[in-house]
Amino acid sequence: MTLTRRTPMKRGGLLQRKSQPLRKAPMKAKPRKSVPAAEKRHMGRVAAMGCLVCCMPAEVHHVTAYRSVRITRSHRRVVPLCPSHHRTGPHAVHTISHEGFYNRFGFDLLEIADALWISSEESENGKED
Repeated sequence: MTLTRRTPMKRGGLLQRKSQPLRKAPMKAKPRKSVPAAEKRHMGRVAAMGCLVCCMPAEVHHVTAYRSVRITRSHRRVVPLCPSHHRTGPHAVHTISHEGFYNRFGFDLLEIADALWISSEESENGKED
């Protein structure tokens, strides 16, 4: 039994074709987890406090390290810092690291963030003194 081809072969058969690079599928965006309302209110209260260093209008900084040890980012661990002390200035926490910020200004950002969260929880539950 012989096999016969029913359709003619295309020009430039398999051996003659140049291999084309594989196209990668576009990455799918991960769905963002929504921030709980209590954490949103907490971040709003923290931002309204003013910068820890200079008392200027602040934005929230997520504390992601204790001195030089990396910790998980959380919306509960935030402190108020102005843009200059947060990210743009020569002594900003993103420029000199958490440990450098502690050495320069003497603020333990993790301790402050945890204390702010505790006071925020107390005010949420109506236990404010």
